[in-house]
Amino acid sequence: MNVWTLWLTVLFSFVPALPYEVSITSIQNNQIIATYQQEEMKLELFNVDISDEGWQYLNERINEASKITIEFDPSSQIQSPYSVYLFADGSLLQEELIEKQLASIQIRNPEYTYESKMEEASHQQMVMASVDVKEETTRPLLAPLYLAVASICWMMIVVRWYQRRRHPAERK
Repeated sequence: MNVWTLWLTVLFSFVPALPYEVSITSIQNNQIIATYQQEEMKLELFNVDISDEGWQYLNERINEASKITIEFDPSSQIQSPYSVYLFADGSLLQEELIEKQLASIQIRNPEYTYESKMEEASHQQMVMASVDVKEETTRPLLAPLYLAVASICWMMIVVRWYQRRRHPAERK
């Protein structure tokens, strides 16, 4: 049994949905360098597009945190650069960035582990932004008007066809 455990550990060094404590070496736009068990690894935040201000906020937040952990989503491929959920002192940083309107969700997929948290943060962002949006007025009679015009045209075509069929001598 120990041989199988060792073999699985070698094949799958990171197990999805388990937290791994890392130390962050550097943060640059679109790339985070972290150290895990004395190995350097390149990270990117899973399923978010981050603005320049978001990268600045991320850098500040990570420097203030006492514990940084990462988690892999079961649906993501575990290869460099690693797409991870990043936590600072137990708080999901993707969620914070979305709440502060410094990032947006790339793909909406209910299968993702923290999708509901990120959707909720995104929804709060949309509710706050929707106050300024003016409602468009719709014309409720426009669709029935089009239907009436189309019906009249078809009726005229059918009547004309029927008249021609009934009185074939008039065509000559």
